[in-house]
Amino acid sequence: MFYSSYNLIKIPFDINFSSDQITMTNMFYGCHKLQAIPKLVNAYPTSLESIFQDCHQITKIDDEVYNTWNWSYIDNNTSAWSGAMQSLFRNCYNLRKLPMNLIKHGNPVANYYYCIYSYLCTYCYCLDEVISLPFPHYNVTFTSNVFSDTFDICCHLKDMTFALTDNGTPQSVRWTNQTLNLNN
Repeated sequence: MFYSSYNLIKIPFDINFSSDQITMTNMFYGCHKLQAIPKLVNAYPTSLESIFQDCHQITKIDDEVYNTWNWSYIDNNTSAWSGAMQSLFRNCYNLRKLPMNLIKHGNPVANYYYCIYSYLCTYCYCLDEVISLPFPHYNVTFTSNVFSDTFDICCHLKDMTFALTDNGTPQSVRWTNQTLNLNN
């Protein structure tokens, strides 16, 4: 919709969708100067891949941007989810905090061999912390790195925790050969 609108600074209105299924892939991709994401009302997303990629000036994404969305497709359609969260905030240089209620969605059980969070926050230079990172419940063993390049070049990231289960215990999943590298 606003793909590569490099000079767009502000969208002074809410965007009201018709509640029909819509791919939101690349919706704000390349909006380098956009300072805030408008409220997106009645969206029924089928993919969010790269929706905010290259929004260099965004510092946060408020819950009201997406609190009226219908998540049923992304949460229930396992065959299409594999790329739904990839590169979501890639190159959002000024993003300070992740909108955890946005990234908690998805049910990629059928696609367990994909890197579900790949490039999620790559080059988020100002990201301070990742607290209660949602990790969907799985009944599979992952065979590829779930966090491949997720936090690359997040130079300011000092603290990271995973979300707890509903009963308050730490989440556990079956991982093989997983690496979470925060060196960069």
